Amino acid sequence: MRTSQPDQDRHNETTIPCILLHPSLPKTDSERREARESASESERERARRQREARARPERERERERERESERERASEREKREKRERERTEMKQQNLNNRKKKLRRRTLL
Repeated sequence: MRTSQPDQDRHNETTIPCILLHPSLPKTDSERREARESASESERERARRQREARARPERERERERERESERERASEREKREKRERERTEMKQQNLNNRKKKLRRRTLL
């Protein structure tokens, strides 16, 4: 039990100073604060980019839904106009047939 403790202490003594002495890590409190802030800024930037990337497909889907609904409205409008034309044509044809009948009756 006693033998494992000094090994662990020796390990800590060698690794902690190595980590603290690493050139890329901040040394002072202000450097650490600055590193933390820049890390949080880059994290916020990364999160913002991810949100935009997720929102982009959503905007595309929304535009596609709008285009689809516009196509449906145009289709309904065309059908309605076609029915109107057919109705007016039928009315005109009925009117012409009545006139023909009346002419025949008056000629007889």
